[in-house]
Amino acid sequence: MCKSVVLFFAFILLISTSLLAQETSRGVIVENKDENISLFIAEETKVKAFTQKGEKLKGRLYISTEEFIEIGSDEIALDDLSEIRGNDVNKLKKVRTTIYVATGLWIVSAATIIYALATATFDGLVSAFFITIPAASIVTIGAAGAYFDKKNFKRSEGWTFKAKLK
Repeated sequence: MCKSVVLFFAFILLISTSLLAQETSRGVIVENKDENISLFIAEETKVKAFTQKGEKLKGRLYISTEEFIEIGSDEIALDDLSEIRGNDVNKLKKVRTTIYVATGLWIVSAATIIYALATATFDGLVSAFFITIPAASIVTIGAAGAYFDKKNFKRSEGWTFKAKLK
């Protein structure tokens, strides 16, 4: 029993780490030379972009060439972008997300074991229930945390856009 529980926890940690820590090499480099900041928006990230003409584009970001990107089904030159909104890739975000999701899954598993060992007594049911609620919120915060970090990068505020192919 103990060996299978340890193997289960190791499996959860391995899966959550490998799924959430994948690195991409293609995307858009967003730089602000005034503030000395350089960020990276990965390919296949959901973005919203605005052109110099005022068109609004929404969809997944794909890199066509060094001068052109695709957003959804529309191809646009990087020089024609006035603003792009999306999540920048940050290793700290990946680590934070992995820790939240893995910790939440571990706590949910522990609550399940407590419930199973309590053999459906009222005390075991209540304690497992009150452990599962915070665990579910930890998993939710970890999985959805990246969506709260969306940023606007406007050319008028000094941001420049370059495609990275490799």
